[in-house]
Amino acid sequence: MTALDDVVEAIRAADDDGWAVADAIARIPPRGESGYVTNEGIARYIATKHPTEYSPSYIGRMRQTADAFPVGNRFPTVPFTAHYILRRNPEKLVEWAKAHPNQPLSATEADKLRPKSAASTEKPDAWKQKVDRALGVIANLAENDPTWTIGVLEQAIATLEQQYPKAKRRDLRAV
Repeated sequence: MTALDDVVEAIRAADDDGWAVADAIARIPPRGESGYVTNEGIARYIATKHPTEYSPSYIGRMRQTADAFPVGNRFPTVPFTAHYILRRNPEKLVEWAKAHPNQPLSATEADKLRPKSAASTEKPDAWKQKVDRALGVIANLAENDPTWTIGVLEQAIATLEQQYPKAKRRDLRAV
């Protein structure tokens, strides 16, 4: 049985805790070592053996989670999902666990512990200034070359609709 087969077996046996699958993925040699299999290769192999789909990026995040919280450094009252959310900041989970021994941590609460990006902590006025500046550039472009500008905006709308299909948005084509 290969390391890839171990991943498929872990998926089959998984009882929604996630650790068995993450640990099996983490046992596959990392980048640069002989026998390395890419996350894409792992995803393709899983697809041939099991109906559950795992994206290459999810496989990478599972590996990061197992690496950030090796066996012995996991918190039994904290579900895999909360560990997964804090995989890039394991110290946040350690701090929380020390302050709240033997208490469960929901995914929602784990997300609140995660450091926010600079964009999400920016003041609303800064966002408004950026939007106003972008709209000014678009207005200037539209005056000089309206056909080109409309084409660029239609491409931008198509990209946004493809990347964020469930996002609530106003249909800009109707404007």
